[in-house]
Amino acid sequence: MKFSGYSWDSGTKIYGKHYNLIIHQKKTKEIEWEIKTRSRLQFTMLPLMLLILLDVAFFAMNYLGDQIQSVLSPIFESTASGVDQSGVFNFLQSPPFQQAITFIETNNELLSNIAGMIVLCGLMYLIYDLFKGVRPWHGLEHKLIEAARANDVQNASKFNPISDRCGATYMISGWVAMGIVYLVEYALGFPAPVGVFSIFVIIILVESKYFHSKNHLGIWFGRKLQQYLTISEPNSEMLQIGVPAMEALIQKENGQSP
Repeated sequence: MKFSGYSWDSGTKIYGKHYNLIIHQKKTKEIEWEIKTRSRLQFTMLPLMLLILLDVAFFAMNYLGDQIQSVLSPIFESTASGVDQSGVFNFLQSPPFQQAITFIETNNELLSNIAGMIVLCGLMYLIYDLFKGVRPWHGLEHKLIEAARANDVQNASKFNPISDRCGATYMISGWVAMGIVYLVEYALGFPAPVGVFSIFVIIILVESKYFHSKNHLGIWFGRKLQQYLTISEPNSEMLQIGVPAMEALIQKENGQSP
Protein backbone atom coordinates (compact mmCIF):
# COMPACT_ATOMS: atom_id res chain seq x y z
CA MET A 1 0.00 0.00 0.00
CA LYS A 2 1.41 3.39 -1.01
CA PHE A 3 1.26 6.44 1.24
CA SER A 4 2.54 9.98 0.87
CA GLY A 5 2.20 13.12 2.93
CA TYR A 6 3.45 16.45 4.12
CA SER A 7 3.93 18.22 7.46
CA TRP A 8 3.53 21.68 8.93
CA ASP A 9 4.53 23.28 12.22
CA SER A 10 1.72 21.73 14.25
CA GLY A 11 0.93 18.48 12.50
CA THR A 12 1.10 16.22 9.47
CA LYS A 13 -1.20 14.83 6.80
CA ILE A 14 -0.74 11.35 5.35
CA TYR A 15 -2.42 10.41 2.08
CA GLY A 16 -3.80 6.96 1.37
CA LYS A 17 -5.59 5.91 -1.80
CA HIS A 18 -9.08 6.74 -0.55
CA TYR A 19 -8.58 8.54 2.78
CA ASN A 20 -6.40 11.18 4.44
CA LEU A 21 -5.04 10.90 7.97
CA ILE A 22 -4.58 14.23 9.75
CA ILE A 23 -2.61 14.35 13.01
CA HIS A 24 -2.20 17.75 14.62
CA GLN A 25 -1.57 19.49 17.90
CA LYS A 26 -4.23 21.87 19.17
CA LYS A 27 -3.50 25.14 20.97
CA THR A 28 -4.07 23.30 24.23
CA LYS A 29 -1.03 21.12 23.28
CA GLU A 30 -3.30 18.09 23.00
CA ILE A 31 -2.62 15.92 19.94
CA GLU A 32 -5.63 14.63 18.02
CA TRP A 33 -6.22 12.82 14.75
CA GLU A 34 -9.00 12.32 12.22
CA ILE A 35 -9.54 10.44 8.97
CA LYS A 36 -11.24 12.16 6.05
CA THR A 37 -12.32 10.94 2.64
CA ARG A 38 -9.70 11.93 0.10
CA SER A 39 -10.59 14.64 -2.40
CA ARG A 40 -10.62 13.75 -6.10
CA LEU A 41 -7.99 16.44 -6.60
CA GLN A 42 -4.71 14.60 -6.11
CA PHE A 43 -2.15 16.27 -3.85
CA THR A 44 0.51 16.29 -6.58
CA MET A 45 -1.83 17.96 -9.06
CA LEU A 46 -2.41 21.08 -6.98
CA PRO A 47 1.20 22.39 -7.00
CA LEU A 48 1.49 21.38 -10.65
CA MET A 49 -1.54 23.48 -11.53
CA LEU A 50 -0.23 26.42 -9.51
CA LEU A 51 3.19 26.26 -11.17
CA ILE A 52 1.60 26.08 -14.62
CA LEU A 53 -0.37 29.22 -13.75
CA LEU A 54 2.90 30.85 -12.66
CA ASP A 55 4.45 29.92 -16.00
CA VAL A 56 1.45 31.38 -17.81
CA ALA A 57 1.83 34.60 -15.81
CA PHE A 58 5.51 34.88 -16.77
CA PHE A 59 4.60 34.23 -20.39
CA ALA A 60 1.95 36.96 -20.31
CA MET A 61 4.27 39.49 -18.67
CA ASN A 62 7.15 38.91 -21.10
CA TYR A 63 5.54 38.03 -24.42
CA LEU A 64 2.59 40.36 -24.11
CA GLY A 65 4.55 43.11 -22.37
CA ASP A 66 4.96 45.24 -25.51
CA GLN A 67 1.26 45.16 -26.28
CA ILE A 68 0.35 46.01 -22.70
CA GLN A 69 2.89 48.83 -22.63
CA SER A 70 1.56 50.29 -25.89
CA VAL A 71 -1.93 50.43 -24.35
CA LEU A 72 -0.85 51.83 -20.97
CA SER A 73 1.77 54.37 -22.16
CA PRO A 74 -0.76 56.95 -23.47
CA ILE A 75 -2.66 56.65 -20.19
CA PHE A 76 0.49 57.27 -18.12
CA GLU A 77 1.53 60.17 -20.37
CA SER A 78 -1.83 61.88 -20.10
CA THR A 79 -1.82 61.36 -16.33
CA ALA A 80 1.70 62.78 -16.01
CA SER A 81 0.82 65.85 -18.06
CA GLY A 82 -1.93 66.66 -15.61
CA VAL A 83 0.32 66.50 -12.54
CA ASP A 84 1.31 69.78 -10.91
CA GLN A 85 4.79 70.36 -12.37
CA SER A 86 5.74 72.68 -9.50
CA GLY A 87 5.17 69.83 -7.02
CA VAL A 88 6.23 66.28 -7.80
CA PHE A 89 8.49 66.98 -10.78
CA ASN A 90 10.30 69.82 -9.08
CA PHE A 91 11.01 67.55 -6.11
CA LEU A 92 12.46 64.86 -8.39
CA GLN A 93 14.78 67.48 -9.92
CA SER A 94 15.78 69.06 -6.60
CA PRO A 95 19.48 68.91 -5.53
CA PRO A 96 18.91 66.71 -2.41
CA PHE A 97 17.04 64.09 -4.43
CA GLN A 98 19.60 64.17 -7.22
CA GLN A 99 22.45 63.83 -4.69
CA ALA A 100 20.75 60.78 -3.20
CA ILE A 101 20.45 59.21 -6.65
CA THR A 102 24.13 59.97 -7.38
CA PHE A 103 25.20 58.37 -4.08
CA ILE A 104 23.20 55.22 -4.86
CA GLU A 105 24.63 55.00 -8.37
CA THR A 106 28.23 55.58 -7.14
CA ASN A 107 27.95 53.00 -4.35
CA ASN A 108 25.63 50.64 -6.17
CA GLU A 109 27.79 47.53 -5.73
CA LEU A 110 28.39 48.16 -2.02
CA LEU A 111 24.74 48.86 -1.31
CA SER A 112 23.69 45.81 -3.32
CA ASN A 113 26.04 43.59 -1.33
CA ILE A 114 24.78 44.97 1.98
CA ALA A 115 21.16 44.55 0.93
CA GLY A 116 21.92 41.05 -0.33
CA MET A 117 23.51 40.03 2.98
CA ILE A 118 20.54 41.42 4.93
CA VAL A 119 18.07 39.54 2.73
CA LEU A 120 20.14 36.33 2.93
CA CYS A 121 20.37 36.46 6.73
CA GLY A 122 16.64 37.15 6.99
CA LEU A 123 15.85 34.28 4.63
CA MET A 124 18.08 31.85 6.55
CA TYR A 125 16.41 32.83 9.83
CA LEU A 126 12.92 32.39 8.34
CA ILE A 127 13.85 28.96 6.94
CA TYR A 128 15.31 27.86 10.28
CA ASP A 129 12.29 29.17 12.19
CA LEU A 130 9.90 27.50 9.75
CA PHE A 131 11.49 24.07 9.96
CA LYS A 132 12.03 24.22 13.72
CA GLY A 133 8.38 23.36 14.32
CA VAL A 134 7.96 21.15 11.25
CA ARG A 135 10.92 18.82 11.88
CA PRO A 136 9.42 16.37 14.47
CA TRP A 137 6.12 16.15 12.56
CA HIS A 138 8.05 15.47 9.37
CA GLY A 139 9.91 12.71 11.21
CA LEU A 140 6.62 11.25 12.46
CA GLU A 141 5.21 11.27 8.94
CA HIS A 142 8.21 9.35 7.57
CA LYS A 143 8.25 6.80 10.40
CA LEU A 144 4.55 6.00 10.03
CA ILE A 145 4.74 5.70 6.25
CA GLU A 146 7.83 3.50 6.27
CA ALA A 147 6.35 1.34 9.04
CA ALA A 148 3.12 0.94 7.05
CA ARG A 149 5.07 -0.10 3.95
CA ALA A 150 6.89 -2.70 6.06
CA ASN A 151 3.58 -3.83 7.61
CA ASP A 152 4.96 -3.09 11.08
CA VAL A 153 3.16 0.02 12.30
CA GLN A 154 3.31 -1.08 15.96
CA ASN A 155 7.10 -0.68 15.84
CA ALA A 156 7.11 2.63 13.97
CA SER A 157 9.51 4.15 16.51
CA LYS A 158 12.37 1.93 15.31
CA PHE A 159 12.17 3.18 11.70
CA ASN A 160 14.54 5.84 10.41
CA PRO A 161 12.81 9.23 9.99
CA ILE A 162 15.13 10.03 7.06
CA SER A 163 13.44 8.70 3.95
CA ASP A 164 14.75 8.14 0.42
CA ARG A 165 11.27 8.99 -0.88
CA CYS A 166 11.13 12.42 0.72
CA GLY A 167 10.58 15.36 -1.63
CA ALA A 168 14.05 16.65 -0.74
CA THR A 169 15.60 13.72 -2.64
CA TYR A 170 14.05 14.99 -5.88
CA MET A 171 15.44 18.53 -5.69
CA ILE A 172 18.65 17.91 -7.67
CA SER A 173 16.64 16.42 -10.55
CA GLY A 174 14.21 19.33 -10.49
CA TRP A 175 16.97 21.94 -10.51
CA VAL A 176 18.82 20.21 -13.36
CA ALA A 177 15.63 19.94 -15.42
CA MET A 178 14.83 23.61 -14.81
CA GLY A 179 18.37 24.60 -15.81
CA ILE A 180 18.23 22.58 -19.05
CA VAL A 181 14.89 24.07 -20.05
CA TYR A 182 16.16 27.57 -19.31
CA LEU A 183 19.40 27.09 -21.31
CA VAL A 184 17.59 25.59 -24.31
CA GLU A 185 15.06 28.39 -24.42
CA TYR A 186 17.80 30.99 -23.97
CA ALA A 187 19.76 29.43 -26.87
CA LEU A 188 16.63 29.57 -29.03
CA GLY A 189 16.26 33.27 -28.26
CA PHE A 190 13.21 33.12 -26.02
CA PRO A 191 12.95 36.41 -24.07
CA ALA A 192 11.88 34.51 -20.96
CA PRO A 193 11.76 30.84 -19.96
CA VAL A 194 8.40 29.12 -20.36
CA GLY A 195 7.59 25.98 -18.38
CA VAL A 196 10.59 26.24 -16.04
CA PHE A 197 8.46 26.05 -12.90
CA SER A 198 6.03 23.31 -13.92
CA ILE A 199 8.88 21.14 -15.26
CA PHE A 200 10.06 20.80 -11.63
CA VAL A 201 6.89 18.97 -10.61
CA ILE A 202 6.71 17.00 -13.87
CA ILE A 203 10.25 15.64 -13.41
CA ILE A 204 9.37 14.58 -9.84
CA LEU A 205 6.35 12.61 -11.10
CA VAL A 206 8.35 10.94 -13.87
CA GLU A 207 11.35 10.16 -11.66
CA SER A 208 9.16 8.77 -8.90
CA LYS A 209 7.61 6.27 -11.30
CA TYR A 210 10.64 5.21 -13.34
CA PHE A 211 14.12 5.88 -11.98
CA HIS A 212 14.25 7.45 -8.52
CA SER A 213 16.22 4.56 -6.98
CA LYS A 214 19.04 5.21 -9.47
CA ASN A 215 19.29 8.91 -8.61
CA HIS A 216 22.12 8.40 -6.10
CA LEU A 217 23.21 12.05 -6.01
CA GLY A 218 19.68 13.29 -5.41
CA ILE A 219 19.07 10.75 -2.66
CA TRP A 220 22.37 11.62 -0.96
CA PHE A 221 21.54 15.34 -1.08
CA GLY A 222 18.02 14.71 0.20
CA ARG A 223 19.31 12.67 3.13
CA LYS A 224 21.68 15.46 4.16
CA LEU A 225 18.94 18.09 3.82
CA GLN A 226 16.65 16.04 6.03
CA GLN A 227 19.38 15.32 8.57
CA TYR A 228 20.46 18.92 9.08
CA LEU A 229 17.35 20.95 8.28
CA THR A 230 13.95 19.30 7.85
CA ILE A 231 13.82 16.19 10.07
CA SER A 232 14.10 15.33 13.77
CA GLU A 233 12.87 12.46 15.95
CA PRO A 234 9.21 12.76 17.02
CA ASN A 235 8.54 12.63 20.73
CA SER A 236 6.86 9.71 22.47
CA GLU A 237 3.46 11.43 22.63
CA MET A 238 3.44 11.95 18.86
CA LEU A 239 4.17 8.24 18.35
CA GLN A 240 1.59 7.13 20.92
CA ILE A 241 -1.07 9.03 18.99
CA GLY A 242 0.36 8.40 15.52
CA VAL A 243 0.61 4.60 15.67
CA PRO A 244 -3.10 3.84 16.38
CA ALA A 245 -4.05 6.64 13.95
CA MET A 246 -2.02 5.01 11.17
CA GLU A 247 -3.49 1.62 11.98
CA ALA A 248 -6.97 3.12 11.71
CA LEU A 249 -6.09 4.62 8.30
CA ILE A 250 -4.89 1.23 7.01
CA GLN A 251 -8.07 -0.43 8.23
CA LYS A 252 -10.17 2.19 6.44
CA GLU A 253 -8.16 1.69 3.26
CA ASN A 254 -8.82 -2.05 3.50
CA GLY A 255 -12.55 -1.52 3.92
CA GLN A 256 -12.59 -2.34 7.64
CA SER A 257 -14.02 -0.33 10.52
CA PRO A 258 -11.23 1.13 12.72
